[in-house]
Amino acid sequence: MQNINYRLANGDIWNTEKARYLEDPEKENLEDFGGRLIDLINSNGQSDEAYLIRTLECYNLPLGCLVTKSAAAIRRELARLDEVYLTPRVLAGLAHGSDPVAQAYWYAHERKAEPLRLLLTELTGESPEPLANPDEEDNSQGNSQGNSQTEEGGK
Repeated sequence: MQNINYRLANGDIWNTEKARYLEDPEKENLEDFGGRLIDLINSNGQSDEAYLIRTLECYNLPLGCLVTKSAAAIRRELARLDEVYLTPRVLAGLAHGSDPVAQAYWYAHERKAEPLRLLLTELTGESPEPLANPDEEDNSQGNSQGNSQTEEGGK
C-alpha cells in the first residue's frame, strides 16, 4: 500500500498508512509519513471528513478511528460479527433453546453489536433490529396464529 497524506480544507492531514490524523503536522515530518501530500478536494471544491471517508472507502484504505463515522463500515462490522459469532452450530443451539454455549456466543455477539447499532442509528436514523433474546419465550407464532384465526372468524 502506498502511503498517502490527505489534507482537508480545515488543514487536518490524514495519513493512510497509520490510518489516523497527524496530530501535529508541523512537528511530524511528512517524509516520515510517506512524503506525498494530496489536497483532498471534491468536484465542488470542498473537502471534509465525509469526503475523506468516501475516498478511503473507494480505495479500500483503512478507516482507523473514522470507522465509527461510516455507516457502510459499521454495517460491514455488524456482518463480520454475525459471521464470527452466529455460526450454524450456534444458531442451531439457539433454536433448541437450552444450549449454554450458544447463548454465551449470542451474548458476546450482542455486547459487541449493540454499540454499533446505536452508532448506525445516530448516523443514518435507521434502527437495525437486534436479534431476539434466547432467554425470552418466542410467542410470535402463537400471536400470529391467534390473529389469523380472529381475522378468519371475523370474515
